[in-house]
Amino acid sequence: MTDIGFHDWIAKTTPEWAGRCHFLPEVLERDRDQPEKTVSIWAYLDRVLSDHRIAQGRLMAETWADALSKIEARFGLSRYEILAIWGLETNYGANRGDIHVPSALATLAYRAGTSRRRDMFLAQLQALSDIHHIPNDNLRGSWAGAMGHTQFMPQAYRDYAVAYTGDRPADIWADDPRDALTSTARYLVAHGAVSHEIDVHFCYLDTDFDYGCLEFPVNGTHISGLHDGKTYRGMAPYGSHGPVVFLGPNAQAIYGYNHSLHYVLAVVFLAQKLAYLDVPPVDWPVDLDTLSRAEIQRVQQYLVDLGYDTNGVDGIWGAGSRRALRQWQVSVGHVADGYPTLQVLAQLSGQ
Repeated sequence: MTDIGFHDWIAKTTPEWAGRCHFLPEVLERDRDQPEKTVSIWAYLDRVLSDHRIAQGRLMAETWADALSKIEARFGLSRYEILAIWGLETNYGANRGDIHVPSALATLAYRAGTSRRRDMFLAQLQALSDIHHIPNDNLRGSWAGAMGHTQFMPQAYRDYAVAYTGDRPADIWADDPRDALTSTARYLVAHGAVSHEIDVHFCYLDTDFDYGCLEFPVNGTHISGLHDGKTYRGMAPYGSHGPVVFLGPNAQAIYGYNHSLHYVLAVVFLAQKLAYLDVPPVDWPVDLDTLSRAEIQRVQQYLVDLGYDTNGVDGIWGAGSRRALRQWQVSVGHVADGYPTLQVLAQLSGQ
């Protein structure tokens, strides 16, 4: 399957890639493959923190102990944090991806639904143009454009990748993972990681708390002097129905690596498991219903019809939707936590 306009678009938009990229419909299929129900944090953690991944990570800790010790000394970060990222991204290098990254990025840019998204993929493609030393055989990775053992996007590779020895370009694609692990440590430090500890704390807040100040990362709540004097940012993934998660500098750096609280907590808990430490119990709202994407779109549409700006009706619950729902919740005297439930949907549909 091909798209007859793709090559003309590439030649006009990014001529340096003309004739070198191919339209990949399978990439679009993966991009559209959204689950009907959003996976809860606790279900995600149960799936990714498997006994096999933990055992394999402990084996990798032994296999690469000398290199990890040197990376720890160089960057001041815990080896288990870096190992956990490696394990979650590619199962310790077993699943690095085999898709032609320039073609994937060009396909995603060509069919992007918004100009912002198109610009994002084109920027990644431009970053590849800026990196002249990558052999074409190494331009392989995931359907979304991530590459190597720890799945660096092209911009991240261009800006932060560094070789283990420090005297040559980083080869994050090699079977030897040391360049990828070194590059990951450098990325985290550049994004604020400061210590061997991954700093995450859980707590419950009163229902009259202003949940609007928990928008992360732009307007994150700053709590200084919490245990260790660090500055934390809070997130309430289930509004008033579950715990608020406070992320310190290291956890915020992990969030920058992958903008998902699911991912951050998976890295934190896997790192603790790899270090033979106990994972703290978290009182998740396991009986809380999770809305489907179609149901979220209905909530968004009801809010728009009532005059609230959700910044789109796309089934993706972002900052605009949370703000709009909080405004409606205030107007009807409910706890303004910005979290959509089946009860919220029923109440909105009855107005």
